[in-house]
Amino acid sequence: MDNDKTEITDMYLAAALMAYGAELDKIDKSDKRRQKFIFIGKIDKILVYTDNGFYLVMEEPSFADVKAKYEAKRLFFPPSYPDAVRSVKSSIHS
Repeated sequence: MDNDKTEITDMYLAAALMAYGAELDKIDKSDKRRQKFIFIGKIDKILVYTDNGFYLVMEEPSFADVKAKYEAKRLFFPPSYPDAVRSVKSSIHS
């Protein structure tokens, strides 16, 4: 994953990125109905479910890779995901 900034509007995808170690740079709250989570940095690896019920490790995925696996319901959520969701919700309401 390159060091470009990436904007995400889905709070649950933002929480997944945070749970995998992506760095949240800032939150653009200029549109209260559609806040943007801006990430920088990179993710070392993610876990992805396969068709046969196993999972594989994707090393250095791009933000687009993570988003695609999330949307395909193939992304394995790490144990830190619930805490990341709470953090995102807290930042939205602050």
